[in-house]
Amino acid sequence: GGFLETEGPLRLIEEAGLDIAADDLCLGGRGLAFGAGGGGGGVREGARPGTDAERDAESAAERALAHLASLYLGRVPCPTKHPPERRFTFVCDEAARHGVDGVVFLLQKFCDPHAFDYPELRDRLGSAGYPSLLLEVEQGALSRGQALTRLEAFAEGLREAVEGGRAG
Repeated sequence: GGFLETEGPLRLIEEAGLDIAADDLCLGGRGLAFGAGGGGGGVREGARPGTDAERDAESAAERALAHLASLYLGRVPCPTKHPPERRFTFVCDEAARHGVDGVVFLLQKFCDPHAFDYPELRDRLGSAGYPSLLLEVEQGALSRGQALTRLEAFAEGLREAVEGGRAG
């Protein structure tokens, strides 16, 4: 999903008896989805301007900066950036990696990029055997009673599917 202003929708998902195994939030899993690879290194003790040690330190700093830049540039893109294939692959791979039974989409109302991507992503997840539920969120809030009822029904359907050997 997109940006959540509060943790309310996430708490509601848990209140409905669902566990959150992963997320695709702008300031959550997707925003932090890059490894903490090595690289870099600080200035060695005793380095003096113009010495080999200083040049090595500058080279290490340049490598560290280049590594950090490559991590940022290699992140899974936000739906405002297209083509969306990398994000679709990321979400499907994360669902498989975490062994989820289903996916809840929290869609910011009036967020056209997420709304545009939703049908294709829903269909890909469905083809891979992951049922999904769409909840629209407006400025971090949603209709609590209606959302909780829908989440509880979704949770019950997931339990039945798991108990029935993931039929359907």
